[in-house]
Amino acid sequence: MNPPLWKRIMNPRVKAWRKQHYPDIKDWHPYNKALNPVAG
Repeated sequence: MNPPLWKRIMNPRVKAWRKQHYPDIKDWHPYNKALNPVAG
């Protein structure tokens, strides 16, 4: 699949999923860049 097309389709879906399942997280930057702490 074409990456720009993929991003245009999937980005709104990912944002909606995040909003539905994790409404308390406002800043997703650490998660997008894998900077979040590792559990364990």
